[in-house]
Amino acid sequence: MKHDYVILTDHLRLRQVQFDDIFQIMEWRNNAETRKWFLNSKTISPEGQALWYEKYLRADKEIMFVIEEKDNAHRILGTVALTNINEDDHSAEVGRFMIGNLRVRGKGIGLEGITAACEFCFNTYDVNRIYCRVYEDNQSCLKTIFNMGFITVGSELDINNRTVLICEFYRP
Repeated sequence: MKHDYVILTDHLRLRQVQFDDIFQIMEWRNNAETRKWFLNSKTISPEGQALWYEKYLRADKEIMFVIEEKDNAHRILGTVALTNINEDDHSAEVGRFMIGNLRVRGKGIGLEGITAACEFCFNTYDVNRIYCRVYEDNQSCLKTIFNMGFITVGSELDINNRTVLICEFYRP
């Protein structure tokens, strides 16, 4: 979805993903250590990434943010997306969450970024519930979302027989 939303937090700036960002995102996403946590863990080609971006711009219920430093450098650190925004059932999914810049992993960037995206969703859309799907062995992501207040409401097996937890967070 083409948008001009910018979210500012104490340390971060979340903004629309732009064409100039997509190949850095692809590089992070294709890293084996990062890719294993994505439900679709296939390697992405530059052509595939460009096609994804064109499709994303036409989507109407999906917002992809780049998480970047708030200082003057605006160095990108990761991504977070709001998808399946459904105001009829007052829900949305948060996903495509990744801190790709290895030097800032484990420093609270993820918690600050995903919290900002969820608050934005609650305040911008008629949404009361945000859900996500996370592999049960992705301890880093689970720690982040549980610190926010997400709770596990169920589980499912993916095509590789890995357990995926379904977690929800409700408007405070």
